[in-house]
Amino acid sequence: MFSKILAALLSFLLWLFPFLSFLFPGIQPPIQPLDNAVVAATVISAIEVRNVAALEALICKNIKQNVPDLPGEIGNLLDVIDGDTTEFSWAQSGGYEGSRDKGRSIRQNYLDIHIFTSAEHYVLLITLETYNSFAPEEMGIRRMTLYAKVDPSNVLYRITATNGLMEWHD
Repeated sequence: MFSKILAALLSFLLWLFPFLSFLFPGIQPPIQPLDNAVVAATVISAIEVRNVAALEALICKNIKQNVPDLPGEIGNLLDVIDGDTTEFSWAQSGGYEGSRDKGRSIRQNYLDIHIFTSAEHYVLLITLETYNSFAPEEMGIRRMTLYAKVDPSNVLYRITATNGLMEWHD
């Protein structure tokens, strides 16, 4: 009975003062999943104003560690988009969910962002890790592939993680 009261008290204190979580290393705050709509809106806004930093902030740790000059790569991807943007749309087109021992789980989604410009209709296919219960720093964009809608076999630019694309990764 005492342990239940103590656990409830500690939970309440952590809720009240989350910055004190270092005092209780065995208790982890809940992981907030990424929202597809929020990420899509942020990507669309970043494309409209060519904001490299906003896109970089959405990228997973794997890409940040394995892509040399990531801001330059993102800038190159944005430079491929020709013409003035006139319209955007987006949809989720699939996903992956996996779980392993000890409650470890991953959830990823495909986001198709259609970019209409005065010159072309592009599609930016994003693999987005919306949840990772054991490595939350890996949540974010794991792959961005830009192609022209008229020829989807012709990849114009790609930035990708080295592993964990619609599959389990540790």
